[in-house]
Amino acid sequence: PPAPATLVVPGEGAADEELPARASRIELWMPMSKPPGPPSPRSSAPIAEPIPDSAALDAVRGAGSTEALARELARSAETRADAATLFRSLLVTDPSRIELYRELATAADAAQLHAVSAVASVPLALAGLRAVPPSTSLVSDAATGRLAEGLADPALSPVLGILARLVENVASLRQPLAQAGVLGTDRVATRGAGLLARALGVVGELRGIADPPVFVARRPNVTLTILRSSPPAVLIAPDYGKDELELRFALGRALELARPEHALVATLGDPEGQVLFSAVRAAFGPPDGTRPTREAAMLANELFQMPMRVQRDVRELLAASGTAFDWAGARTGVLASAGRVGLVCAGDLRASMLALRRIEGLPESVFGAPERFQETLQRSALLSDLLRFALADAFV
Repeated sequence: PPAPATLVVPGEGAADEELPARASRIELWMPMSKPPGPPSPRSSAPIAEPIPDSAALDAVRGAGSTEALARELARSAETRADAATLFRSLLVTDPSRIELYRELATAADAAQLHAVSAVASVPLALAGLRAVPPSTSLVSDAATGRLAEGLADPALSPVLGILARLVENVASLRQPLAQAGVLGTDRVATRGAGLLARALGVVGELRGIADPPVFVARRPNVTLTILRSSPPAVLIAPDYGKDELELRFALGRALELARPEHALVATLGDPEGQVLFSAVRAAFGPPDGTRPTREAAMLANELFQMPMRVQRDVRELLAASGTAFDWAGARTGVLASAGRVGLVCAGDLRASMLALRRIEGLPESVFGAPERFQETLQRSALLSDLLRFALADAFV
């Protein structure tokens, strides 16, 4: 990697010490040499972890010295912005370190980094260490295009290309709307006066793309789910949420999961997903000496019924995907990407974390005390990824 730029710490003339400059950006999908922590309960693979540009500094001095350097820079008014960047880098590595959010908030406040301070205050409030901050939109309309660059893992592009072709061309992988008890008249209009319609309209404007349809669920026990219809759709309870920002997060996340390339990952369980990926390898991958299961072999035969041009595309995309063609990795990557989209649509970190806590099925008691907050972040890879994204330069 290129050598980092340097900054000069104010001091005694020629005795000034040159130190690595603060990170100019944080790469959100750098490959990792080791997993970032415990996986999501719904998958066995870790989410790709953002690595700061100061990784070169860490390789030389170690994480401990980076922490000491951040504290040293925080002592001077002229270098507190650089201290905030290093504190963010440490928290991107481990977002469960609640004690560092205090130091980040202090440095950011002193440097008048208001967006950074707003992000740092949310974990402190959720851990019961600070009053709940006022709702602050951290995302402007102009920023959404820039943010879109960091929302998805580029290594998954060929894998998602395969999944989009499968859901569009394999009948057994689709579910008619009527089978789910959904009528065309149940579709949510984006110009209505209700909370759901209003939130959907805002999310649609922020995303700026043609979104899958959203339908109101008429059956009981349905809260928010993705339908593998043609095209995929979102089904939501009419009284799903009362908080508009949390609702915007949930809708933005769901609409991202309902895109054709994400729908299979969002709706299949781990056993079905493993069978699907095994069938694709058996049908279009090179011989590897392994025998697919009976279920995978039957599905592979069905894949041969796709149009020849689609089969050719899948074969080429499978060859290009390499080791990225992995069910667990694809699932965690897609879920993480959808959470990031939800955060952009809500614009509010606290509302987004509360909404994701609900979606993950975690009780309200997971927040409220420092030790519970830390334990929750260490267990939930998706909540951790959401905080990493909020701490990255692309967001703040």
